Amino acid sequence: MKGILILLSLICLGMVQADKRQFYELKGQEIKPPMTQDYRAWEMVGRSVVHDLENLNRAIFPGIHLIYQDPISLRIFRDQGLYPDGTTIIMEVWPLSRTEAESGFAWFPNSSPELLIQIKDRRVFSGDGWSYYRVAQRDLEGGNKWLSAQPGSACQSCHAASASQDQVFLNYYPLWGRN
Repeated sequence: MKGILILLSLICLGMVQADKRQFYELKGQEIKPPMTQDYRAWEMVGRSVVHDLENLNRAIFPGIHLIYQDPISLRIFRDQGLYPDGTTIIMEVWPLSRTEAESGFAWFPNSSPELLIQIKDRRVFSGDGWSYYRVAQRDLEGGNKWLSAQPGSACQSCHAASASQDQVFLNYYPLWGRN
């Protein structure tokens, strides 16, 4: 009986700390992120438009933002309110250009997006366990693309200081909310 309880405890612990590296490959602190068709099957947890003109041409990531989170960590976050190791969040940033269309002047995506990737793994990354990556989507489509982490101060300092929970800016995205 004691053995069964230990086994059940280990299984439950594994559910919370499940190794979700199936969404990316890891080599040291470099990653090979999921392909576009894979992460776009995940739930889109946020979307926004950051317009450079409204920010005096000083917006950090101007464009249309589409944010996806892997389904396993999203379920754990919504159930338990925490981001487990293996959490993978991908934000597509689509550059905009102004075009006159049949309906009038509008802003449209003008090229393939840049990807901003945020991964949590306290077993690999120092501090709170988050690491950040940046790449143009078109550079990934050839496959076999390994990404080096952005310098810690480039992304982590802003996320650590300003994000609403565990280095994630969920305060701007109601779809991310817990059920």
